[in-house]
Amino acid sequence: MGGEIFRIKEIKRQVAEIEFRHFKSNCEKVISNHKLQSQHFRELDTAFTFYDLSHDSKHFQVGFQKRFSGYYNHKGEIAYERGTQLVYSQAPSGHTACMLYPAKSNTSNVLEDMIFLRSGHFTGHQLLSHLKKDLNDLEAYLFVSSTDLTPKWRPKLRIGWLRRTHPLQLDGQHVRPKLFGYIGKASDFTFRTMLISLFKPIGFILVVIMLTALNLSPLVDILNK
Repeated sequence: MGGEIFRIKEIKRQVAEIEFRHFKSNCEKVISNHKLQSQHFRELDTAFTFYDLSHDSKHFQVGFQKRFSGYYNHKGEIAYERGTQLVYSQAPSGHTACMLYPAKSNTSNVLEDMIFLRSGHFTGHQLLSHLKKDLNDLEAYLFVSSTDLTPKWRPKLRIGWLRRTHPLQLDGQHVRPKLFGYIGKASDFTFRTMLISLFKPIGFILVVIMLTALNLSPLVDILNK
């Protein structure tokens, strides 16, 4: 009986590895489509150079490389910044954690070290669907966290939403989402948890009616695109 329990766990882990390999083998197509559809992304690619830094079968990392700004910081050093980074990392258990890292500069930086997007067991299809949205977040986060870029209202709204609804890392410490009063570890956080926290006080049906009455579907589309 005990052996059967461990066998089920091992099968689940093996399936997760297969799903993650499927995800990685199809990432390039999703990224290429995003580049074609987003002019801002192409412009950022020209300025920073978008690259893939994935280093093993259980790690996926894409982001923007270092860019020199053309002026000097207060120490007399040439100012530079490294662009935002998107990381998917699969643990030995099969859980995949997804993180978004801000731009980093030798002049000034945003407060958070990282935004924790989600964690859990995902199929390859689910991860690819997440990637489509996460690339938009990666792009918006660069506009918001860069020293030299000036974000418009859409990136500000998008990243403001993430900062208030997802766990953050500040000075190496986990910080719970502000908006929903979520209680738990970062490893327990999923989009489902966020929705439960949002809908429980009001009721799902009431929220749907309210959004419909206020005609807020364009806002929902922006936040979940």
